[in-house]
Amino acid sequence: MKSYRSVLVIALGLGLLLAGLAWDIALHSSGEALSSEDLFAVDNPGHLVLGTGLALIIAGTALALFDAQPRLHAFSLPSIAAVALITFASAVLSYGLAAGGGGHSHDAVNGNLPTEEEIRQQLRDSGLSEEDIALVETSRHDHTENIDLALSAAELVTLGKEIDISMAVAARYQSIDAAIADGYVQITQDLPLIGAHYLNLDYSGDGVFDLERPEMLIYHFENGIWRLYGLSYLSAVLGVENEVPPPGFTGSYDVWHWHEGWCFTLKGARKSDGSDCKQPIEFYAARTGYMVHVWSVENPSGVFSHSHPGLTGSNAYQAPKDVLIGLLGMRGQRSQ
Repeated sequence: MKSYRSVLVIALGLGLLLAGLAWDIALHSSGEALSSEDLFAVDNPGHLVLGTGLALIIAGTALALFDAQPRLHAFSLPSIAAVALITFASAVLSYGLAAGGGGHSHDAVNGNLPTEEEIRQQLRDSGLSEEDIALVETSRHDHTENIDLALSAAELVTLGKEIDISMAVAARYQSIDAAIADGYVQITQDLPLIGAHYLNLDYSGDGVFDLERPEMLIYHFENGIWRLYGLSYLSAVLGVENEVPPPGFTGSYDVWHWHEGWCFTLKGARKSDGSDCKQPIEFYAARTGYMVHVWSVENPSGVFSHSHPGLTGSNAYQAPKDVLIGLLGMRGQRSQ
């Protein structure tokens, strides 16, 4: 029986190792965002199963050596146990350090997302025009004055509830058909870092910040379908000088921004000073109203970040008829 016990332990360890690996792969294949992935992480038990399997393989190997050399029992067993413990501890430590300490995380968009500068360089290399990149970055202005990030416990709870409301709204619009049916029309092409913006003309003209009625939805055209990435709340279609952002979410984490020099056309938006923006089929915004993004797809830059590195800019847009409806609707709106 002794000759088989080590084999059974090793076989059990190998089975657990493969099961843990399969569990880990299944969790990530589902697209679920895993906030913490230490060895004993609650949201990824596959790691614990994998680690247990590794420990059993080491123990079974030590047991096999012990059974094969009975004369060395007194010396070999403590030595092998020490080596096994050190090996296992080193593996766990290396795993944690490789992840930047304290475990690692997996982004919800196909592996580790690049930084904004890295994706911007990729876009240049792929031939995307500098105008499109400039449209996103050089025309943006953030409201960053007098920001106090301190929150009380009650405010933090309130902010969490507000974000939950936005996420519930996002869940309703996973299908772009649902968005179009509710009156959202595309006003920008699928731009790098900020995606394609779909505007609801009724909501954008009421001048009200309503968590359940986002003025815009943000989609990205990938793998042949439109995928929702988040929401955008807008103070008004057209902004004015000395405008202040609306109260928005509790606290100051929702940094509002606005864009200037955009010409909205039947093919999306382009950078403009207004002179080449042809009325009435094109719409010029010297300055947009304030807006804030709320990302429903995990964003390493934060839920309120201006941009999302998973948005690579497909340049796709819907039928011109839908865009024309949006342009005509925007023309009748003014800043509140």
